[in-house]
Amino acid sequence: MLSPNATVLCGSVWPIAFISGAVLGLRIYAKISRGRRLLSDDLLLIFSWILMFVEICFITKAASLGFGKPYTSLDLATRSEIATYGVAYSVFSTLIVSVSRIAFAIAILRCTEGWMKVVTWTAIAGLICITMIPNIVTRVTICHPTQRVYGSLDELGGYCGQTYIPQYVGWASGTWSALSDFALVAIAWKIVWSMAMRTEEKIGVALAMSFGILSGIITILRYAYVTRIYSADFYEYGYGGFIWQAAEGGTSIVAASIPPLRALIVGKPTLSENRRARPGQDGPRSSKTSSAPFESDIRYTTDTHTFSGNGKRSLAREKTAAV
Repeated sequence: MLSPNATVLCGSVWPIAFISGAVLGLRIYAKISRGRRLLSDDLLLIFSWILMFVEICFITKAASLGFGKPYTSLDLATRSEIATYGVAYSVFSTLIVSVSRIAFAIAILRCTEGWMKVVTWTAIAGLICITMIPNIVTRVTICHPTQRVYGSLDELGGYCGQTYIPQYVGWASGTWSALSDFALVAIAWKIVWSMAMRTEEKIGVALAMSFGILSGIITILRYAYVTRIYSADFYEYGYGGFIWQAAEGGTSIVAASIPPLRALIVGKPTLSENRRARPGQDGPRSSKTSSAPFESDIRYTTDTHTFSGNGKRSLAREKTAAV
């Protein structure tokens, strides 16, 4: 029988996994159904969701063992096993958040130049060197055995370093993650607003991609629970932090998956649209129209290319041709 806290935990993390998986599935369908190949950002998002599914299986197992109950009601072996699943869950969550945001940044890299490309690369470097690696390393090395990081396992022997170190590293990680989200969304907005689209359409696309802001806000809220995870009551109250971790990873996957879904709304090109897209005819699309920030946002000219007036392929099409 699951404890009330464990019931809340499982009732929260599994819907997050299913919703993010459904949105990711729609993204993949939007690309495959139009004969487009999956690229590195798609594969990274798929990898992130697989990790999410595995980590939620881990924490569900921990819930079945008694996670959510006071640690005084659990024996040493049970506490140790729960802590093992907790460490694995936290490591996987860090990977999910980092990799899914890197996938979003990779998509943005395909259509940026100058300072926007520099900012995007900086965000990627920080996600690897600030958010991912230090967080994982400190979590698995600060204590020996690793399970002691959550406290109440002194009977296992071994030692623990200063457990405030993972907290500080976590705060730095969360700060960079949130700032990266806000910066990448701002760049995506700038790209969308420079496109030759109707204003209401620009607003719709920009709002859809603003899901990344929600991910950043959740990152900030999650770290309000960090001190609770490292308290002696982790076994009873740590479930709240795990819910926020799942929410952070899920919203990161959804935010990165949303842009190509515009393809499902816009639909296939009409005959007149294809004719207008042919080289040598009047009224070619401007480079702004072709410079959609992500592959599936390009106006559907899959059988033709957008050319400038002198017959050369526009820079915007060259950026997106590899997508």
